[in-house]
Amino acid sequence: MILQVKDLTVRFGGLVAVNKLSFDVKPSTIHGLIGPNGAGKTTVFNSIFKLVPYNGNLIYKNIDMGKYPTHSLVNMGISRTFQNLSIFYSMTVKENILVGLHSKKSSNLIKDTLGYKINSEKELLEVSELLNILPYLSVYAMFLPFGILKMVELARALISKPQLILLDEPGAGLNPAEKERLKEIIKRIKEMGISVLMVEHDMGIIMNISDEITVMNFGEKISAGTPEMVIHDLKVIEAYLGEEIHA
Repeated sequence: MILQVKDLTVRFGGLVAVNKLSFDVKPSTIHGLIGPNGAGKTTVFNSIFKLVPYNGNLIYKNIDMGKYPTHSLVNMGISRTFQNLSIFYSMTVKENILVGLHSKKSSNLIKDTLGYKINSEKELLEVSELLNILPYLSVYAMFLPFGILKMVELARALISKPQLILLDEPGAGLNPAEKERLKEIIKRIKEMGISVLMVEHDMGIIMNISDEITVMNFGEKISAGTPEMVIHDLKVIEAYLGEEIHA
C-alpha cells in the first residue's frame, strides 16, 4: 500500500471530527473519499499534512508519517491541492507553478551552470501541456478565470513529481466541459503511476474514475469498496447520495 490510514482520530475540544477511520490507498489507483458536508474528509487531508493534531497511524510506503514534519512531505513524494484556491494572484502562472519546486531545488550559480533552470523549464512545460495551460504561463493569475486557476494549482502540485497526490474537491466550481476534461486529466495522472486520493462531491466525477471509494459520515467510515458496491449500499444512499442514486 502507498498509504495506510489506521484508526485515525481527530478531536477539536469535545467534537470528534474523525473517529477511528481506517482505509488503504493502493499504488497507481484513484481512491475516492466521499461523504456529506462536515463528514471529516478535509480533516483527513489536514491530518496527513499535520495541520491538525491526531491520534492513530498514517503510514506512507511503510514509513510512519508522524515522525516527519510537514515541509518534508513533498520530498517524500506527497503533494496536494486545496478545497479553496491557494494561488498567488500577483504572480504569473509560471511563477505559481514553479513554487511547487521550492522545497526540492534551490538556485545557485553551480546549479544554474549545470542546467537547473533548463530542467525546471522542461518540467514546467510538461505539466503545463498536460493541463492545457501553456498559453497562460506569462499571464498574471489575477486576470485568469477560476477554471484555469484550478489547473494552475494542480500543476503546482504535479511539478514536484509526487507518488501520491491529494485532491480536495478538484471539480468544485468547474463547468460541465471543464469537469469532463478534469476526469481525463486525473485518469492520465493515474496512468503516470501516481496514486490519487480525492475528495469530491460531484458523483459524476467520483463514480466514473475511482477504483475504490471510502464513504464517511459524522467522522466515521460507513462503507468502502468499488463504485458499484458503494453506489448500492443503503447506508450510503441514506447518508449522502439519497434520491440521486434511486433516480
